[in-house]
Amino acid sequence: MRVMGEMGCRISELTFGPDDIRESTHDDVDILFVTIYGKKSKGRGTKGNRRDAWVPRDLYEDLEEYRKIEGFGERAGYFPEDKLSMAHSIKRSAENAVSRTGNDDFQHVTAHDFRVFFATNMMLRERVDPEVVMELGGWEDRDRIDPYLNALFDDVIQDALADAGLFSDEVDVEPDPLEMLQKEIAQLRDAVNSLDQRLSLDDPRDDSQAGFDDL
Repeated sequence: MRVMGEMGCRISELTFGPDDIRESTHDDVDILFVTIYGKKSKGRGTKGNRRDAWVPRDLYEDLEEYRKIEGFGERAGYFPEDKLSMAHSIKRSAENAVSRTGNDDFQHVTAHDFRVFFATNMMLRERVDPEVVMELGGWEDRDRIDPYLNALFDDVIQDALADAGLFSDEVDVEPDPLEMLQKEIAQLRDAVNSLDQRLSLDDPRDDSQAGFDDL
């Protein structure tokens, strides 16, 4: 499920293994990719509907740990189960979520929801360019991905309202780390300037003595 949610894969695309994951061929790019053969692809030997999906390194490490624990060989891949078995696993996980949370909405979760989450999360939370999301997820038309821009998360809505200055003290909004750092730097700069001015005023040396000190 993490693979679908973090990489934007369809359940039918979970056919890769460690041998399929590769480093970028560009020297200045330090990320992992895997070639995904989409639903319209005619196989690995043809061009078909292929794309390079991004593999987060922490996800790759977890996949490798899972594979070794389960005893899957490198050629077997990470997902030896068939599509139907994986769909049943998602259904069982959804039922467990209902039992643990009491939220019946989880019983409607499907494999496609993770792909929707990938697109929405990347564009709205992480602010990734929609064209990049389309490339990573294999969406060919902008019309297919635009609806995901309307599925706003509650925290995204709150952040947008906070950025617009519409909150007073009614909501405790987490301050932006970059803004905090910039504010601290500005305060430090003001303190240094003030200290320099005081030292300059308090310095009893005349110009001739200052000249010797500079030697």
